[in-house]
Amino acid sequence: DYTLRQYTRFNTIYLNELPTEQVDETLKSLKVEPESVNPWVKRFLAIPINLYLYSLINNQTLLHGDMLTLQRLYDELWSRNVVQSDEKEIRHEKVIEVLRSIVDKMYEQQSLMVSGKEFENKYSKELGYLLSSGFLTGNIQDGLQFLHQSLFDYTYARLFVESKRSLTDLLKDNHQGLFLRARVRSILLYQREDSSVYLRTLNDLLFGTTETGEPLVRFHLKMLALNTIGLCENVSDEEKNYFKDHVLTDKVYGPIFLDSIYSRDWFNIITKDIDIEAML
Repeated sequence: DYTLRQYTRFNTIYLNELPTEQVDETLKSLKVEPESVNPWVKRFLAIPINLYLYSLINNQTLLHGDMLTLQRLYDELWSRNVVQSDEKEIRHEKVIEVLRSIVDKMYEQQSLMVSGKEFENKYSKELGYLLSSGFLTGNIQDGLQFLHQSLFDYTYARLFVESKRSLTDLLKDNHQGLFLRARVRSILLYQREDSSVYLRTLNDLLFGTTETGEPLVRFHLKMLALNTIGLCENVSDEEKNYFKDHVLTDKVYGPIFLDSIYSRDWFNIITKDIDIEAML
């Protein structure tokens, strides 16, 4: 996507994974025996934000099995801080209302921080609760933000999907720049729980056209979608068949998706279930 080349002049900062010793020390402080954790899960926890989120939740059932995802951590965090807020005498409907208002304002301003003053009168109790729980950080006067950008992305995607809005309509109505990338990724990942909606959305992203025959979506967002799915585990039969019939057979998308595969599920599918040579 030629319009993105201007960003290559900026410096790139790379963050390394945490050393195994530091992950083990944190797990021990949470009363978890490091030896009982699957190596794949422990590697996932070596990413600082993932380990931090788990430390907030500290639910050892999440460590069972051989896979843990960021979305699963946020599902648990949402359950504890939003759905179960009723137990703390805070109506969860009001918590969802203020979160929806905050993400909409952030999206409107294309900023990850917003002033809390316009929400203070109507939602002072809910804002205090979200700040005290760590779901939001900052303060009402200087500005509010989510504890991490990925939590903003998750919250936006969850509320977007639950409101039955269309991702393709969103893309048609907005400039398809960099600020949309995280939203597209988060919405696609959240929609994977509903195969029919998810695959319909994915098909529109990759193959949709305008009334004049132009591509509906800019190419950098199509690549983002393929790169995102190539990292996913728990591939459903519907998803596998869609990629086999429509993506891997495409001369443009097929090679891009193959280069995007970094998950064990997709690797096993490609090496065992699909004859790649016959398709290319």
